[in-house]
Amino acid sequence: MAVSSAMYELKEHGIISHPAMDAPWNAELFRQQFSIVIISMEDTFEFDMINVDCSFANAVRRALLAEVPSVCIERVYLHQNTSIMPDEVLCHRLG
Repeated sequence: MAVSSAMYELKEHGIISHPAMDAPWNAELFRQQFSIVIISMEDTFEFDMINVDCSFANAVRRALLAEVPSVCIERVYLHQNTSIMPDEVLCHRLG
């Protein structure tokens, strides 16, 4: 994994970042450095990805969330709402 070292310059009006040039991505180097440590596999699956960029971890997170099944409520009939929440808000939260 290519790690960039940026140089930061403190000016009167703010901080200026001068990013360094990254080395080209190398699949073999990524395969050697990347590892997954499983923390728990009980009710929830928890794991750590080691030596990855945050954009890669975010892409994995998005892919996992996209595969979560969801349900849809077609119709809601309220006979008597005794809560403090208005009917419209309650129906909106259901679906």
